Amino acid sequence: MAGRERAGFHAFYCGEDFGRPRRGSLAVVAIGLSDPDAAALAAHELAEGYFGARETLSPLRAAAQALSAINQWLYDQGRQTGASMAVSLLAILFAGSRIGVIQVGDGTAVRWRDGDEVPLALPQVLPGSGFSGRAVGADQELPLDTDSDEAAPGDRYLLLTHGADWGAVDQPQTIAAEDLAKRLAAGGSHAIVIDVLSVPAASRDEVAELYAALPLRPPPQPGEAWDGFVIGRKLYQGRYTVLHLALDRFEHREVVLKLPLPGIVADQVFRAGFMRESWIGSRINSPYVARYIALAPGRQTALYLAMPFYQGQTLEERLAAPPAVNLLEGLEIARKLCHAITDLGRLQVVHRDIKPENILLVGNGDLRLLDLGIAYLPGIDTAAQSGLGGTTRYMAPELFKAGASNEQTEIFSLAITLYRMWSGGRFPFGQREVYPLARLRPDLPAWLGHCLARALAVDPSKRFDTAANFAAALDAQLMLGDFPPAPARSLRLLHWQIAVVVLALVNLVLLAILIYGR
Repeated sequence: MAGRERAGFHAFYCGEDFGRPRRGSLAVVAIGLSDPDAAALAAHELAEGYFGARETLSPLRAAAQALSAINQWLYDQGRQTGASMAVSLLAILFAGSRIGVIQVGDGTAVRWRDGDEVPLALPQVLPGSGFSGRAVGADQELPLDTDSDEAAPGDRYLLLTHGADWGAVDQPQTIAAEDLAKRLAAGGSHAIVIDVLSVPAASRDEVAELYAALPLRPPPQPGEAWDGFVIGRKLYQGRYTVLHLALDRFEHREVVLKLPLPGIVADQVFRAGFMRESWIGSRINSPYVARYIALAPGRQTALYLAMPFYQGQTLEERLAAPPAVNLLEGLEIARKLCHAITDLGRLQVVHRDIKPENILLVGNGDLRLLDLGIAYLPGIDTAAQSGLGGTTRYMAPELFKAGASNEQTEIFSLAITLYRMWSGGRFPFGQREVYPLARLRPDLPAWLGHCLARALAVDPSKRFDTAANFAAALDAQLMLGDFPPAPARSLRLLHWQIAVVVLALVNLVLLAILIYGR
């Protein structure tokens, strides 16, 4: 590299320019460590390979495949000419709401969201060298670092070559993108600043068209390969669907495939539910709602849904197992379910089937709300079109009178779920009466039963108006520290205990007399 100047390059490529709009876009910053033309060459070839890859490949896999080919070519050229063509390269792939980060060598990628800074890629510099030693074309083995992210409107992403002192810029997340890029360029860095204005998502019509065209395949057997998934053991079989564990060979991860059972697929309502579940699940960005994996266009050849493999137990299983759910454990679950309802509400989605069977506890206090197949979309559906959805024992009374599903009907279902969680499985309503929680759990504070009673009000106007306010009410009462004392022993019970002790002592004395009196 002696006598050659390091030259940088940056570019932003759009899939439309390559006839592949569904691939999204690609941002690249690169440094030619020896040959000044190598950076631009590597970036252009990456774009050609990425947008030209099979659509069945995930974005990260497509980029990795393209970089592997570039790496071999640059390495071979360097050996033939005796002059290194190594390139340090960093790229971000924007495909729908998913962000892929791929790095070989030096460079920095940062995301800002709501004022918080999250590094996505940082330089890994060898002491005294100024560079990491990793580069495209430096060796036959390509040392890739990858990461992924979920974009949201308002996000800002920054990519820049190694050596730029972006930290010296005061509050870079608040400066106009063009001005920030100019400041960094003035310091000698190749930088790209990207502001996310909106996140593209497949329309309902596109998803409906896709699922209408997909055929139903016979139930798979373990070991079969479907669209790059190796089918594993059966996890669950219900009335309409079966869940199989599977290995995604493209992404090297375990997933769960949800497949319809034979005979059900002809039901247009069921097929529409599959479409709805996929569309909502791939758009929701909540840590408390199960996501669905949006497969690359052209990859899926049969009717099924793919989701991450969450390990854990359902709330229904937890409430049936000792010990009983205590106050703090239950409040943490309640709080996160309120967040899940709120997050769905931001997308104008009403779940309509909140119950312990549809809540998965995945460890470390986390949970996922499952099953979006009968969700209601107030901005799109009409009450007549949506039908009466949900599990009867969890449904708010107004729904049986043609009332519309909304956040207050969700609160009613949630309250029954929470009551059952704390009561060990009992429902709050009998045939002729309401069972106060205090009757079943006298160890819990009285205010908890009052909050649940308000959420279970027959008149929806007397319930909490939002799930966020329901959670706030629980938190406010908890902050007051109103914990019940341990139940006091009754005086009658104490008398009986004393009598038993005295009787035991008398028996011991009589026994001693009989033994030693002989």
